[in-house]
Amino acid sequence: MRPYIKRQLRHIFLFAASLVLPLLACQSAKAEVVLESDPVIEGAPKAHYYRWQDNSQKPKGVAIALHGLIMHGRVYDRLAHELTDMGFVVIAPDLRGYGQYSQEETSVADHKVLYDRSYADICQLTKAVRNQYPDTPLFLIGESLGAGMAIRVASEHGKLIDGIVLSSPAIKARLHINRRVVKDLSLFLVHPKREVDLSPYIKEFSSESAEIANGALQDPLVRKSLPPCDIFRTAFLISRNKNFARNIPANMPVLIIQGDQDRMLKCNGVVTLISRLKSTDQTVRWFSGIGHILIETDHILPETIMTLRSWLMEKTHPQKTEQTAMVSKARFKAVARRVGHS
Repeated sequence: MRPYIKRQLRHIFLFAASLVLPLLACQSAKAEVVLESDPVIEGAPKAHYYRWQDNSQKPKGVAIALHGLIMHGRVYDRLAHELTDMGFVVIAPDLRGYGQYSQEETSVADHKVLYDRSYADICQLTKAVRNQYPDTPLFLIGESLGAGMAIRVASEHGKLIDGIVLSSPAIKARLHINRRVVKDLSLFLVHPKREVDLSPYIKEFSSESAEIANGALQDPLVRKSLPPCDIFRTAFLISRNKNFARNIPANMPVLIIQGDQDRMLKCNGVVTLISRLKSTDQTVRWFSGIGHILIETDHILPETIMTLRSWLMEKTHPQKTEQTAMVSKARFKAVARRVGHS
């Protein structure tokens, strides 16, 4: 065989190997992922958690994932596997009143939605994780109501964390006036303590994808009803989130991802949020034609995964990137014009 042909075949072989070997390595890494329910975390409060980690490698980062309204920690299973593939440890608590707290076999007290208690849990958990991994980058990841929790933690305990990811951040609630809403409001006036069936709202407003909405409806840990008082308290909690954003440290890296077809929250809430953030390291990614749920599902879009992975890789390996993604004031105005009437 001629030397030229040999060289070409060798180049082809090396190129193919460069594609195949990383895939084999990823499959091997994923096979090592361990999911623990209610793991013991020294210094953390006694609460319900999930933890994903690859015991075969030293952690390169830690992520605390905070779920949204009616959800629970395990909805992050798909995302957690992606992040453990990068060498992350992922910890996701259930907020008080949701997930394992809301099951039939639990006490009446556990069924109560307790946002202040949940926030105290998250703060204590964040401190415990920081103590356990003092030299490892620590990030908060939250979607919807969970993003609001992440904003508050970052505003009050910014020194503990290295960055936040805010997916569909709960800044401005979207009010729908239709026949079902009027009916539920009428029932509230007659039976103020009766829980509202949220299944029709999940089906109609949670996602543009029937697959994602049905996944939430079929998940036994997703809470399908809430007392009206908890719905009102949730709305009040959301209204405060923009105020906490002002106190996030200027050096805090922030990634915001948002679908432009969100039917649960007003899209222009993102504009309000980024106008109040003092952070000099902001990245905003808009997804066209996408609804509210982006990462609390087994059906995360590839472009969403790519966005999170690349941003986290940049923040955990800054020496490998040439520049930090920034969002300028000019872009703020462009986004505002785009969604100002959403």
